[in-house]
Amino acid sequence: KRYCRYMGTVDNKMDLWDFPFDTNTVDLVFRSASHWTSLDGSIQNDLHSGQSYRFRLVCENGEGSLFQLLWDGSISEFTLLGVSTQIREKPPTSSGQQVTEVSVSFHMARKSRYYMCKVCLPIYLLALLSFFVFALDINDLANRINIVVTLFLASFAMLYVIGEHVPKTDFLTTIDVIIITTTVSLVIVGVAACMLHRVVGEQEAVRWNAACP
Repeated sequence: KRYCRYMGTVDNKMDLWDFPFDTNTVDLVFRSASHWTSLDGSIQNDLHSGQSYRFRLVCENGEGSLFQLLWDGSISEFTLLGVSTQIREKPPTSSGQQVTEVSVSFHMARKSRYYMCKVCLPIYLLALLSFFVFALDINDLANRINIVVTLFLASFAMLYVIGEHVPKTDFLTTIDVIIITTTVSLVIVGVAACMLHRVVGEQEAVRWNAACP
C-alpha cells in the first residue's frame, strides 16, 4: 500500500439560489490508468492497455481507509457535513487503456446565523413595526406615510448590504426574495393607510352633509 499526497487549489462553482441557506458539494476527481512508480520514485509510467491494479473500498477491519481527512474539517463560512467517496470503472478506450476514477466529494452547508441575525431578524422587525402605523390617528396621514417611507428605505438598504457578500447574479437569491417581499409589504401598508384615510374622510363628509342639509 502507498499513500499519495496532493496539494492544490480547487475552484468550485457554487449554487447560490438558496443563499444564505445553501448547501454545496466540492468534487475532487482523481484518474488513474494503472499509473505506477518505482520504489525509489525514479521511474514513472502507466499501462497502455488493461489494468495492473484496481481501486476498491476498504471493507475489512485493520486495512485502514481509502481516504483520510488530515484536517479538522473547519471551513470559513461553511460547516462540513461529510465526505463521500465513489469509484468508477471507465470502459476501455479505443486503444485498450482502462481508466479508473476516484471521486471524493465534500458536502458543505453555509453558516447562516450571521445573515439571520444581521439581515433576516431586522427585516422581520421592520415588517412588524410597519403595522404600528395603524395605531396612529387615522387622520394623521402625514406621520403614517413618514413612518412607512422610513421603514421602506431601511428595508431597501438591506439589498446593498447583501450585495457586498454575494457575487453578482442574474437571479434572485432566497434572501433577496425575503427583502423584496418585505419592501412590497411596506408599500401595501402605505397604500392601506391612504385608502383608509380616504374612506374615513368620505364617510365623515357624508355624515356632515346629512347633518347639515
